[in-house]
Amino acid sequence: AIGSKADIVIIVTFSKPSSEHGTMSKLPQSDLDLIASKGIKVKYVQSIWDRFMEKDKDQIPDAARAADKSVMYNKIFAWEMTEYDWVQYVDADVMPTGNMDLHFKRQRTTFIRGWMSPLQGAWYLLKPDKATFRDLADLVRHRYSSKWDKKQSWDVYGEQPPGKGPCLDDDQGLFWCYFRYAKRAPSIDYIDHKNSRMNSVQTISKGQVIDNDSHQKFNFLYEHFGGRYKPWRVCMDPAVQKNLPSIARTHAHHWPPSKLASFRQYCKTFGEIGLSKLVADVISPIGSGQKPKPLLGT
Repeated sequence: AIGSKADIVIIVTFSKPSSEHGTMSKLPQSDLDLIASKGIKVKYVQSIWDRFMEKDKDQIPDAARAADKSVMYNKIFAWEMTEYDWVQYVDADVMPTGNMDLHFKRQRTTFIRGWMSPLQGAWYLLKPDKATFRDLADLVRHRYSSKWDKKQSWDVYGEQPPGKGPCLDDDQGLFWCYFRYAKRAPSIDYIDHKNSRMNSVQTISKGQVIDNDSHQKFNFLYEHFGGRYKPWRVCMDPAVQKNLPSIARTHAHHWPPSKLASFRQYCKTFGEIGLSKLVADVISPIGSGQKPKPLLGT
C-alpha cells in the first residue's frame, strides 16, 4: 500500500457450505494469482457466526438475521493475528493515499471517532492478543442472545455517545463499550478529528481519561468511502449505476476534491485490474461547474 514495508494480509471469511451459498472454500484461482502478483497474503477464517453461534442458533432470536448481520463482527479476527506485534486493520472500503507505516509508531491501540458512531470501524491500530479476541467474541455472542437490551445497546453506562441506530448497535458500539470500560482491555488513544490540522487525542484506560492532547496532528493517509455507495458498487451494480447522476451531485456537495479524486481512482483501478467490466468516472471536482461524467463503457 503505497510504499509500505509491512505485510498486507486479506482476511477472507467463509461460511459452511450450504445449498444457498454453494461450496466455495477458497478464492478463485484467478483472484489468488492477482493477489499473489501484488505480494499480498491471504488469511482464511471461519465466519464469526459459524465459529461461535451457529451451534446455538435455536436459542438465538431471529437466527437468520443474526447470521446475516454478524458478518460485521468478522473484523475482530485481526486480534488473532499474534504472529505480528501490531496490526492496522482497514475495511474493504478504505483506500490508502500514502504510506501508513508511520501509524505503527504510535505503539498504542488507536481508534478514531466516527461521524455517526462513537468509534470508526474502518481503520484502527491494534496489538493482537488472544485474550482480547476471546473477550470480543463473548460480547458478540451476547449481542445476538436473548439477553441483549435493544434500548441500551452497547451504551452500558448511559453516556449517549455520538452515533445512532446500527452504528451504535454493531462493531463500532462494541469497540466503544469494550475498549473504553473493560478492565482487561488495553489503554487506547481516542482521536476526535476537529479538522484537518488539529485533533484531540485522549488516552483512555478502564473508563478514565489519563491524558488529553488537544493539539496533536493525526494524518489519516487514507480515504474511507462510508455509506451505501461503495466504489465497487458503482462499478458493478446496475441499480447504483442507474442513479449515478444523483449520487455524483450528492457526494460533490459533501466530499472534498481529494476524496472525489480518490473515488475516481478507486473505480478506475477496479477496471484496470480486471475486477469489473465497467469503469466509472462520474464525479467532477467541486466548483468545476461541469456536469457529472457518464459511466464509461468497457
